[in-house]
Amino acid sequence: MKHLILHKKHYREMIKAFRKHLYEKGFSTGSQDAMPSNVQEFLYRMEEQSIYDIRWIEPKHIQSHYTYLSKRPNNRHDGGLSSSMLSHHMHAIRIFFAWLQKLEAIPINPISGLDFPRPDKNPRQALTIDEIKQLYAKAETHREKAILSIYYGCGLRRTEGQDLNRSDIDFHRMVLTVRKGKFGKRREIPMHTSVADQLKEYWTNERQGYISTYTPDNMKAFLLNNNGNRMSGASANRMLQAIAERTDIQKEVCLHVLRHSIATHLKQNGMPIEQIQDILGHASLDMTQNYMTAYRYNRKNQRT
Repeated sequence: MKHLILHKKHYREMIKAFRKHLYEKGFSTGSQDAMPSNVQEFLYRMEEQSIYDIRWIEPKHIQSHYTYLSKRPNNRHDGGLSSSMLSHHMHAIRIFFAWLQKLEAIPINPISGLDFPRPDKNPRQALTIDEIKQLYAKAETHREKAILSIYYGCGLRRTEGQDLNRSDIDFHRMVLTVRKGKFGKRREIPMHTSVADQLKEYWTNERQGYISTYTPDNMKAFLLNNNGNRMSGASANRMLQAIAERTDIQKEVCLHVLRHSIATHLKQNGMPIEQIQDILGHASLDMTQNYMTAYRYNRKNQRT
């Protein structure tokens, strides 16, 4: 909630310092943006209640904020935030107060004794090969096809695609390099010929048209938005959903579903799970196995 302006200078400075803390701790760019925004909304509501000192905040204020979030309207529907978004908000507030406690800025952590319901988790459904083909068929630009190739063809995470530079793609070796994935892990991903062709087509014939003014970042960034700046993961996700709206696909379609789908399809094609783990950049086989568990769930649902 960036549009909610904090009136107290020390609260504004606190948000700025918290954002810096998240950057230094290596949180994803998405978290560096979302978590301070969530805390900002919380502090805004504290100001509305004349709570101008962080040390005055008690567990009842946090519990009240949770109740408020569960009922406040949002852009998608009435009736409050989803269980998943509620969890994100409270997680941000929990990280915020843990940081303040470590700095000894508060005598007691007011959220430490609180417990909130965990979000309902339904097994994520992978898209079928035919559904992936539908997405490619309905992609109207080379950039849209490049997004599909990066997030499905190479299985990148949202922030990994956002951080991708032209120098990370070796068309001669047919390899895409993730310089710094989750937990700072570097990995190389082999590209299928069709994937490499789609990326090369975008870079050669379309990307230049989005640039009006050159900057050090847009000269190296691979995916650009309409303003000629590095495309954020959120923007890439919106473009993907726009493609999906042109299809008959009834399932959820987002960047992570593409990543989940390529894992499923590689498994269907007989690739060893250890190799899938390397491509996805998972820290453990357990995480990769979770993808396969969802795959079995989908197959079971398809038979019923």
